[in-house]
Amino acid sequence: VQGIANNKTRSGERAIWELMQNARDFSRHAEILIRLTSKSFSFSHKGDNFTLDTLSRLIKQQSSKHYDEDQVGQYGTGFMSTHTFSTIVHIAGDVLVEHKGKRLYIPLPDDFCLNRSFDVKRDFTKEMDRELHIVENDIPRRSGSEESHPYTTFTYELTDEKIANK
Repeated sequence: VQGIANNKTRSGERAIWELMQNARDFSRHAEILIRLTSKSFSFSHKGDNFTLDTLSRLIKQQSSKHYDEDQVGQYGTGFMSTHTFSTIVHIAGDVLVEHKGKRLYIPLPDDFCLNRSFDVKRDFTKEMDRELHIVENDIPRRSGSEESHPYTTFTYELTDEKIANK
C-alpha cells in the first residue's frame, strides 16, 4: 500500500520503461506491442510465460529475478510504477505449468486483474489473498494446452484525470 501511495511518478514514461525492462528480462528478443485508446493503455510482449511462482511474486510485489548480469531489473519494485496509469491492472496470457512431465500452458481467467485501489491495509491484504487463491488453487485446476498464446498483456483502464496528469 505504501509503495503505491508513495508513487510520485508524474509521467507514464517511467512506467513504460519498467514494462519494457521487464519484457526484456523475460526474453532477450521481446516483441512489444503498445496500444493506447481513450479508455485504456495496453502493453503486450512475446516472451517467457508466467509460472505460478512468478505470478505469485508479481501479486506480492516481490522480485522473481535471480541474479543475471544481463538482466536490467533487479529488485522487482519497478512494476509498482506502472500503477501510475491505474491501480487496477488486467492481465491476459498463459501460465506455464509442468504436469506429469509435460509443459502445459494454462490461460489466465478472462477477468484476472491486480487490484491495488485500496487505501486500507486490511482490504489490500484481503484482495491480495483473493488473487493468490486464484493462482494457487484455481489456475492449476484449469485445462491447458501444449501451445502457448503468443502474448502476455497488461491493460490499464484510463480515467480523464490520469490522462490529464500523465
